[in-house]
Amino acid sequence: MSWFRSNTLPIAIAVSIQKTQVVRHRGCSEIVMRDSRARRDLTWLGLAAVLIIGLSTVVQLPIQSRLQEPAVKNIVFLGDSYTRWDQNLASVSYLTKLEPLGHPWNSRYLNIINSGEPGIPASSYAESQGETLVQSRIIDYNAHYVVIALGSNDWFYERSPEGFNTSYFGLIANILNLDETNTVEKMFLWKFPWLILPVSVPGYEDYDYEEIPAYFNVIENVSAVYDFPVIDAYSATENHTEYYIDDGVHLNHDGAAAVAEAMHETMSPYIDVEVAPKSALDYWAPFVVLVLAVLGVAVAAAFLIRRRSRA
Repeated sequence: MSWFRSNTLPIAIAVSIQKTQVVRHRGCSEIVMRDSRARRDLTWLGLAAVLIIGLSTVVQLPIQSRLQEPAVKNIVFLGDSYTRWDQNLASVSYLTKLEPLGHPWNSRYLNIINSGEPGIPASSYAESQGETLVQSRIIDYNAHYVVIALGSNDWFYERSPEGFNTSYFGLIANILNLDETNTVEKMFLWKFPWLILPVSVPGYEDYDYEEIPAYFNVIENVSAVYDFPVIDAYSATENHTEYYIDDGVHLNHDGAAAVAEAMHETMSPYIDVEVAPKSALDYWAPFVVLVLAVLGVAVAAAFLIRRRSRA
């Protein structure tokens, strides 16, 4: 009994020290565990932040590139049925064959405007109503380049080289005399395509090739006066009967492609637009945005699940 009494205090102290050590050990373990969880939480949050920043950057890149893009330029084709095409005749417009030829036709900075009208002669742009017609086709479209693909109907219907000379120079004057909003940088002329004569159009069987050079002389004179390049669609199609539909006048796919080639060769050196058929961002940016969005959602979901499991 005396031994127990004499040793009670040391035993109590020893037990107290042992309990304190256990408590301290548990406390340290809990602190270590809390620190480890905090580090993991920070890691998850950091990964989510990186994904969010990456997502926002990828989204902004195409927007910034668009804001920094140069202005789009417009090219207006003043033409007849060669330009507009005639669905009833199953003819083909040369404009449909330009884009596959590459730059500048496939650039998103060049807007091709088809202003063709079947049956229209150059004289329609030079008569009293010609100024209004030119205004609607040039100013309203904010044209930077103009192609005058006319002349065949002047020859076909009017058959007067002298009258065509007056009309053609009058058309050019109406364009050059437009008001200060005129944005035209360059104009192009053309020699209309070859035809298979006699044409199979009732009332017009007596045409011959000898009349055509007089019309082309007018076009070449205008070119010499104003320094306008001439697209030689006539030489590109001459004697190629396989380029025409049944009427011997309008072009099929092969004929339209041949005229487009002639246009490309003459015009492309003068058309100043950026080489940009399609931005790479247009292809991969949406995919990257989708992947980052899915990863961001997965990270956020995993973080929430871990928080709830600990609670």
